[in-house]
Amino acid sequence: AAEAARMAAEAQASREQAAAERAAEAEKREAAAAERVAAAAEQHRRELAAAMEEARVVVCVGYGLGQEGVPEAQRLAERLGGVVGGTRRVCDLGWLPRQAQIGLSGRSIAPDLYIGLGARGSFNHTVGLRRAGTIVAVNNDPGADFFEGADLGVVGDARVFLTELLAQLD
Repeated sequence: AAEAARMAAEAQASREQAAAERAAEAEKREAAAAERVAAAAEQHRRELAAAMEEARVVVCVGYGLGQEGVPEAQRLAERLGGVVGGTRRVCDLGWLPRQAQIGLSGRSIAPDLYIGLGARGSFNHTVGLRRAGTIVAVNNDPGADFFEGADLGVVGDARVFLTELLAQLD
């Protein structure tokens, strides 16, 4: 009986040791995976920053476009061979990553074409556009600051404008 108890205890210890080894291996795999994801995220941040600075076309998401308009703005940017940027408020809300923020506390950009959808055009944002070529502002408020510095201003709903523009380009 003592021999059977000893063998059972050894078997239990062996199972516990194997479980601990499996857990340690799983922990190593998880740490390696987290490291790869962090490296990929950092690479993505660097690429996004470079893309913003080198883009010939930037489609900017303002709060007035609404979060539901972000995928359509991305579609427009892709269609025009550009990238999507955003205002500080949009990035603060997490609609776009911080690296996409344009303006005083974000990126300064110099695209040939900038299309602002639902952005107010505050100084903190427009200071990031000083080197932009053609600036198109779309806002439903005819008194929006953006219209002062825009080459082309469209007073209207940015979502409707975006939908119509995408339809025209398709």
